[in-house]
Amino acid sequence: LSPAQAQALRLHTHPRIRFVGHQPKAIWNALLTQVTLLLGIGDPLIGPSALDAVRAGAMYLNPTFPARRAGAYDYLSQHPYMAERVGAPTVCSYASSDPDSVRRCVKTAIQNKAPAGEGGHTPADFSRSAYIARFRDIFIDRVPLPPKVVAPSVDGGMGNPG
Repeated sequence: LSPAQAQALRLHTHPRIRFVGHQPKAIWNALLTQVTLLLGIGDPLIGPSALDAVRAGAMYLNPTFPARRAGAYDYLSQHPYMAERVGAPTVCSYASSDPDSVRRCVKTAIQNKAPAGEGGHTPADFSRSAYIARFRDIFIDRVPLPPKVVAPSVDGGMGNPG
């Protein structure tokens, strides 16, 4: 066995860890409402699962790296946005090379777990109003607005002879 396969086997046999593999979106979102935390392990960088977890009420454990990763822009963690813009109490960053750091985040997640169905939130940057504002900022001067269309009246535009 390779080291990665051996590690995966250990994870599969731990009584408190259940590997579920890739899941359809609806099942994934339902699973996240039942868990205490989502442990980031480094890849993919800035993936959507961290946001999914926080929206469902789970804490996201964000791994940090001791140095910039090759080809990873300027990222010193798996999800800098979540660490910097969302932060505690729903995100806990841990040093990827320090098991005690991971334990501290797990302990924090367990102590702060909201009851199922409670505690999740959407970060402000992902609200509908923020999305519309970003859309306008990007496209308002770049995309021509359609010409104003006047809807025909119910009687076909002939006026009401009454």
